[in-house]
Amino acid sequence: MIHNAFFSVFEDKRRDELKEMFSQRYKRYNEAWDESSGGMQLVLAANILSEMFNEGEFNESLLDMDANLAVLDFVFITMENVLDARGKIRLTSMQEPRQR
Repeated sequence: MIHNAFFSVFEDKRRDELKEMFSQRYKRYNEAWDESSGGMQLVLAANILSEMFNEGEFNESLLDMDANLAVLDFVFITMENVLDARGKIRLTSMQEPRQR
């Protein structure tokens, strides 16, 4: 539902393009996430860097440890903030309540 509200501000063609892009990136990042990594999400960081700097294509220049650690730092700070905010925010439905 939140995604629908976000995408509703775009025109139809652009909305479809963005939905496809977000879907592809979500799938890619989700597949790269390693639950057993103990916090070192290097594959995830490399995937994010490839999207940011190389149109989604991986190459050896993206193995720069400083760049990977900077992305990992950003990812984990963001996740920490999202988890903290999740405990403080209560979302309500944007739809009309159903009649009983």
